[in-house]
Amino acid sequence: MISALPKDELNKWIPWTALSTAIPFASVTKGKGDGEDRVAAEFNTVALGQNSTYDMMVTLAGEATKGDVKKLDQGTFNTGVSGRNALRPVKARLDKLLMIMGSLVDLPILAFTDEQKELFRGGRCPLVEASPDELAMGTLAMLDHAALLLHAKQAALRATLPTRTIVDPLTGTSKGISAEQFYKMCQTSGHSREAISAALGPWDFLKTEMLVSQLDHPYINVPAQLRIDLNGLRSVFEGMVLIFVDEVKGYYLLKDLSKINFCRITKGSPRFRVDI
Repeated sequence: MISALPKDELNKWIPWTALSTAIPFASVTKGKGDGEDRVAAEFNTVALGQNSTYDMMVTLAGEATKGDVKKLDQGTFNTGVSGRNALRPVKARLDKLLMIMGSLVDLPILAFTDEQKELFRGGRCPLVEASPDELAMGTLAMLDHAALLLHAKQAALRATLPTRTIVDPLTGTSKGISAEQFYKMCQTSGHSREAISAALGPWDFLKTEMLVSQLDHPYINVPAQLRIDLNGLRSVFEGMVLIFVDEVKGYYLLKDLSKINFCRITKGSPRFRVDI
């Protein structure tokens, strides 16, 4: 049976009532989090266990809603299986970005200063040794900085390249295209690296190849996209009410996902901070 919350209120801590205070807060059941049984008792519903993508059904303002119970750890919480699944494509892009960073740092063509190289190789957790499965807030801040730096290097290289003139196959008219477009067009047509290098000039070829093969990455092209993707992981909670629990305070109902923001990646799962 699903019944309505005695105090149908969002965005405030609601004390535990006599419906649940006799139930232990700490869970001893595998796959069931602390406070779940208490919340279930408050709502007169059942905790669904680890095989469900949400913890229980609750009724808010007369409407049955999926509920996910989270115990906060210094204002942060984990997302579990659904979060790990949503994170996979972001982790793949992060892994590629970290590989790119490790391969570029010593290339003369990019002319990194010693101070800039320190961003990739210095400190207790150098970016070239980072893992997308364990990214702390400090490492993510370094990634933001590194992506901005690589974006600037990308723009600087691109600015030095002249356009190339080709004949439009449909109109027969001449038009100018970027060196990157010219490179890709030649590749698609099956021309060798040697032939493309001769057409662009060896130095322009090296810079163009760098842009196309190594610096063309979504988090380098648009550095802000990394944080957009990470914060976008909160979409796994769309259509749910998040139920934060505290043994002393009670429980807190939240449907406004703008109040949660990405914090870090730990053990391959995204972790969020909630503003309550």
